[in-house]
Amino acid sequence: MACPEKPGVRVLCRGLPDGTVGIRMKSTVFLPIVLRGITTGCSGILTRVFLCSMLLILLTPGGGYAQSGNRSQDKADVVSQEDRIPTPHPVSIEFLENRDYARRLLQQVERARSHISIGAYLFKLSRNQKASVMMLFNALASARRRGVRVEVLLERSDYDKDLNKINQFAKKRLEQQGIRVRLDSLSTRSHSKLVIIDREWTFIGSHNLTSAALKYNNEASLLVRSKPFAEAALKHLDRIR
Repeated sequence: MACPEKPGVRVLCRGLPDGTVGIRMKSTVFLPIVLRGITTGCSGILTRVFLCSMLLILLTPGGGYAQSGNRSQDKADVVSQEDRIPTPHPVSIEFLENRDYARRLLQQVERARSHISIGAYLFKLSRNQKASVMMLFNALASARRRGVRVEVLLERSDYDKDLNKINQFAKKRLEQQGIRVRLDSLSTRSHSKLVIIDREWTFIGSHNLTSAALKYNNEASLLVRSKPFAEAALKHLDRIR
């Protein structure tokens, strides 16, 4: 049977022997839909015409179900194109809880070949040289000495003087090792906990760079191996001023 058509939508309606109406679209996906007469006086032809008309309404652009065009341009889509992760691409994700984070972070910092970028809300150095945070500090210093570019972004608060004192001290110590450190502006609160290594490995989660977070607290983070993900994380840090 023939069906009413609307611009931009190609639908073929077919009556099947069992009273089923099939709808075939351009994508060759075939959807069998069974519609039985609501009353005994409704003919099969009228039923099919009614169903096809309803489907055309749903399938018409703006009809609320299947739309033609690029969905990424929909106004409801708030994710910018530059932050999208292209697919397919190789990705591995490792869940790191509590002390696992410090262990894996130290491993990857020691293996770093070219670049380490850190975004931290709090980087609290310790007097105990055996503390995990000091082991990380020494690993970063060692990476810088072997030619790895190391950059650190730290929070600067407009109200928390203790946090500012802690991060300023870390900044001074890191810069003595040749590590570039910058603080965000007072109008910005940077609560990210990110470490990106060699533009491929990204640590992201709840761990601050403190002895408490790295050894004692219940914390949860992820280690993501993905170059596009790492690039997105780096862009996030670069945008912070």
